[in-house]
Amino acid sequence: MKITYRQAPYACTLIGLAVAILGMFHSEIAFAQEDDLAPLSPVSGTVALSGRVLGPGGKPAAGVAVGIISQWAGIPGLGEIFKVTTDDAGVFHLLAVKPYGAPRYAFGIWARDDRHKLMGATFAKLPAPEQGITLSTEQLIEVHLAPAAYIHTGAFDANGQPLRNMMAQLFLTEGGLGGLMNAGQIDPTGNILVGPLPAGIGLRLQSPPELWPLALNDAWTTGLKGDIRLSPGQTYELPALRVDMDGRKASGLVQDEQGLPVAGAQVTCNVPTLCANAVTDGKGRFTITRLPIKGDIWLIASHPSELLHVMQKVDPNAGDAMLVVHPLTSAKGQFVDDKGRPVKRANVQAAPCIRSANGWMIWQAPSVRMVGVLTDDDGFFEVKNIVVGAPYMLVLQIPGVAAIGPGGTDFTAKPGKPIDFGALTATGAR
Repeated sequence: MKITYRQAPYACTLIGLAVAILGMFHSEIAFAQEDDLAPLSPVSGTVALSGRVLGPGGKPAAGVAVGIISQWAGIPGLGEIFKVTTDDAGVFHLLAVKPYGAPRYAFGIWARDDRHKLMGATFAKLPAPEQGITLSTEQLIEVHLAPAAYIHTGAFDANGQPLRNMMAQLFLTEGGLGGLMNAGQIDPTGNILVGPLPAGIGLRLQSPPELWPLALNDAWTTGLKGDIRLSPGQTYELPALRVDMDGRKASGLVQDEQGLPVAGAQVTCNVPTLCANAVTDGKGRFTITRLPIKGDIWLIASHPSELLHVMQKVDPNAGDAMLVVHPLTSAKGQFVDDKGRPVKRANVQAAPCIRSANGWMIWQAPSVRMVGVLTDDDGFFEVKNIVVGAPYMLVLQIPGVAAIGPGGTDFTAKPGKPIDFGALTATGAR
């Protein structure tokens, strides 16, 4: 195998791929100069690959489709579009794309013989290429075909009705790729047969992320229960996904600081793209639906014209929630370095965060957003438009230095005076 790295401007890489498809598969590929074409996508280089596909008996497999599996080609359909066919000796030539900024280039090659229902894949990692570097070996990449495998499963709502036309996503966990690919659509009966798939590689099946909070089971919602590794010719029976499309619901009352009902307040949750947002009636009452099935529920009430907001964790099973809206507040302090010198003109951000089992989860809702300000020449800052009750993390961003979140800077504002952090030491600042 001769592997040649070439630095390629973004648009040129696409042209290089098109050239490869047309059959111009030489390991040395010339590209236009970067000034000739406008950037289109974050790609920083290409790798010319050669290999051989062997059938179950070890004989060269001619006329077999071959394509790239990579983080870049993991975009649904791309790995299928940019594919080639083996020659009479089972040999193929491909052009792979190195994602921008990748410390190591992980890639895979799949091969599929539809006529005989065979499939295979192999994976490798290469050092990050630099301009002019050429790596050469004497052997071709080998892809061995075996009887194709499949995953059979289904998706249904809480009443047992099929979730028709829902897309399933296949998550590749092999070779350090971690790329998503389209697995197909649920059919009218609620079933799906995913495949053909290569045996022996790590796979996970996922539903669209927006449905994860509504799942009644974790059969294949997030894929956190471990990889599926298929045997040649196997049809793996994966339990069906069950989703409550209505989710949980919560009711309650929105009041101001004087205890008066707030009519026309907007109420949403910590998954604003999921929940069916509500508006309070003349008595300040609301009912919100499509709340997540599992985990904590946070409700956000806001009255934009009055600039009153609140965020509060509630239990939908504990009766009516009482949400008291307050004026926006602020958080102030001073950042200094290890030697006590002020950190000047650095970006201070208050990021809405909810601490989950896996750590912090950063999110934004229409009325609870990331807000920031620059430190002054003495390192002082005051971040405004902080929502009372919302959990935040204070983050310092300095040019040339990774984001710094000093210990003890996750905070929740309370009604009344602004938060004053005092002096905060930014370790690593300069």
